[in-house]
Amino acid sequence: MKKLLIFLTFFFILVGCTVEEEPIETSFSVYNDLIYLDLNEGMLVPIEFINIEQDQIVVSFSNESILDYDETDISIRAKKYGHTQIYIEVLDTDYKATIDVYVEAKEVKTPKFVASNTTINLANSFTFFLEDEEKVGAARENFEFTLSDEELAEMDENLIIKPKKPGILTITAKLKSNPEITSSFDVKIVEETDDERIIFTTDDNIFKIKPGERLKTYVDGEVKSIVDKFEYKSYNNNIASIADDGTIIGTKPGLAYVRVLDRTTRKTGYLYVIVEGTENKVDYIEELISAAMGELGTKEVNKYVKYGDWYLEGFGSYDWCQMFVSWAANQAGIPNNIIPRTSGVASSRDFFEKQNRFKLKEDYTPKRGDIIHFLTNASHVGIVTDVRDGKVYTVEGNTSNMVAERSYSLDHHTITGYGIPDYESLNF
Repeated sequence: MKKLLIFLTFFFILVGCTVEEEPIETSFSVYNDLIYLDLNEGMLVPIEFINIEQDQIVVSFSNESILDYDETDISIRAKKYGHTQIYIEVLDTDYKATIDVYVEAKEVKTPKFVASNTTINLANSFTFFLEDEEKVGAARENFEFTLSDEELAEMDENLIIKPKKPGILTITAKLKSNPEITSSFDVKIVEETDDERIIFTTDDNIFKIKPGERLKTYVDGEVKSIVDKFEYKSYNNNIASIADDGTIIGTKPGLAYVRVLDRTTRKTGYLYVIVEGTENKVDYIEELISAAMGELGTKEVNKYVKYGDWYLEGFGSYDWCQMFVSWAANQAGIPNNIIPRTSGVASSRDFFEKQNRFKLKEDYTPKRGDIIHFLTNASHVGIVTDVRDGKVYTVEGNTSNMVAERSYSLDHHTITGYGIPDYESLNF
């Protein structure tokens, strides 16, 4: 009997027996789902968890430009005014959470908002923007908005407003964190046309573009150009330029204010466009040369050429080689702080010299996209298109009264030097 007991004991040891382990309890919670941060202020993400590995926690954002995230300690730091949502998910569990984060200054100033169009008709939707958020200390997303009369218009969750009938619509903004900080602005809604203003709109009523993108505009529903006696101007040329056919070209993030003028009726129209994006990879040299080469054969007729008229109304008969270079740069979306908008060859050279970006021909081998200058009295300019076999090739305006290609030996006696535009600064 004793042997049998010993045998059974060893049998159970060898065979083993299953012991059920009690499940490990886990927990996850958010103890603050609404956060306000100042710029550069940081904090740990307000979550608590037990028996959960840190690498199980996945964090993402609705707007990645607002916060920096450090996964080593699950912390955030504010880098831009605005709003974002933090989405948190725990792998292999059902735990999920959302946290709203607003970044704004500790003392937000009274904001000024502007409508994308100052005058609109019933056929066009519009939106609005905050002027100078750095000065205000908040972004548009930090405010909530109401309309004075919902019979005049309706507003969707993306702050796009669709007109319903003519009238003056007042839009009021209040800071979400402090409703005492408020402002309002008016928009005029008309049926079809307006006696005082041009109805100036964009393609598909889009008012936001990325750096390098292009956006068509319409004057009373049609595309108009300098040839049709319409003049365009960007008041924030370093943010977005506007070509002579009304195409807006984004350059860098910011708010741009553009105008159209009907030279016949003298009526004007205005637009605001916001440029947003984290990169600009446009090849501006190729854009410049493409714009210039597309004009080959254009002639001055009866002392008129469109490049002078583009530069300044009534300037059609002025020497226009430099205005052609400025025009091509504008068509390419190159701002005036890279290639100057000027009518004078001497002022072009002065511009590049002040930036230490002018080289004499004896000290420099030109490159595609450089601005070639001729003669000691600075009497002519062009755009370098190629350099090979000891020659420099160009496209020039006002050469034999037309736009044409030319070539010269690198040591040609009429060449003085080259302006070197800082194209690299446009890319990020």
